[in-house]
Amino acid sequence: MKTTKFLIRETFTTRLLGTAPADKEVYQEFIAKKRADLEERKRKMAERTGKPSQPTPGTPEEEVETINEESGITVFHNDLKQKTEDGKDGKGIFLFDYQVAGFWKEAAEILGPEHGIKQPRSKLDNYLLVEPRRVYIFDDKGAVLDKADYRIERPLRAMTMQGPRVSLACSEVVNPGRGVEYTVDFLPYLKAGSGKEAKDVDLDKFVEMILQFAARKGRGQWRNGGNGKFTATWKAL
Repeated sequence: MKTTKFLIRETFTTRLLGTAPADKEVYQEFIAKKRADLEERKRKMAERTGKPSQPTPGTPEEEVETINEESGITVFHNDLKQKTEDGKDGKGIFLFDYQVAGFWKEAAEILGPEHGIKQPRSKLDNYLLVEPRRVYIFDDKGAVLDKADYRIERPLRAMTMQGPRVSLACSEVVNPGRGVEYTVDFLPYLKAGSGKEAKDVDLDKFVEMILQFAARKGRGQWRNGGNGKFTATWKAL
């Protein structure tokens, strides 16, 4: 099957914050609560309409990316003292391929009116492949980082039924100048429009559109604070 592959290199211009929960119990409790909430929504929808509702959670990997910052410290994945899936020695801190793919899907969904792809998140679920499995974070000399540069704590303010509340969030951080490199591979089914009027997407323009938007929005935790922004280069392989 013929595919179209691009090599992407991102260099961070602002600090990048980790997103993975440091405490595995946070992950388990969050997923359990999310699924329970969805089941309750389905029950209430059925009571109102007489028809079953089918809201479903994403994969556990995708769901954990939405964990509220108040859940505890967020970190980078680190396999320095572990083996990878293929039995090789780990290298250091990294992003999983699903984190990169999720970022592309989010950007594509927001930019839907621009590129014209119907249900882009669902399409990219099936037609976008990211490699490698572990996207390592490297320094300006190309060496994989063995740990984050530091941790940052920040106050979170919220208005609740009990009045204003302040809590602390903590995240691992890597400095500007760090980067990642990965490939995105598109299967030949990505179309703009639908039905008989559907047409092939100009993948060069699509990749440029996604990366220019994503670079300004940023990736990782606390993006609305200007974190995780980057410059990107890409080329077709």
